[in-house]
Amino acid sequence: MAVTGYSGTSGKRSQLEGVAELTAKLRELSDPKETAATLRASVREPMKRVMVKAKQNLTVISPGDLSARARKGTLKHRIWTNGGWNGMAVAGHAQKSVRMITVMSKDKQQATAILGVRASAWYALQFFELGSSKTPQQPWLQPAFRSSENAMLQGIADTMKKRMQRIARQRAKKAGATT
Repeated sequence: MAVTGYSGTSGKRSQLEGVAELTAKLRELSDPKETAATLRASVREPMKRVMVKAKQNLTVISPGDLSARARKGTLKHRIWTNGGWNGMAVAGHAQKSVRMITVMSKDKQQATAILGVRASAWYALQFFELGSSKTPQQPWLQPAFRSSENAMLQGIADTMKKRMQRIARQRAKKAGATT
């Protein structure tokens, strides 16, 4: 078994070898809740670095003055919400809207980290990342993933090892206290 990362935009796959041994040892050491928590942490921690890079990239594309207020009537500051142009976005809204969630599979054997923006900052993906017929592409999310790919894969292994060592220490301490 190996952890495989896949970049949907480039079609590139990455593999991290040795995960089968780590996973088997993790199952020996811990109960299902600890296993799920370790898997979730192993994808969340490396993805935090990608999230920081994505925010930095977005800041370069749309630096914004966070203290500035949007003026009514300027289309570039308006957001489509609740079926109409009634929301307003202050500069820097996209950077503050970058979010990550982690999801566990139903069988608690696979964890996934998803990085994106809140619904109110849809324009960051639509207009900056993908572009349009009138707006050129200014990717900020894809480069963050690509530049962090190897570090992410190594981070998964490192986080799993650290968590497993902590579980082993706790088990040893517990076993020593009961004897």
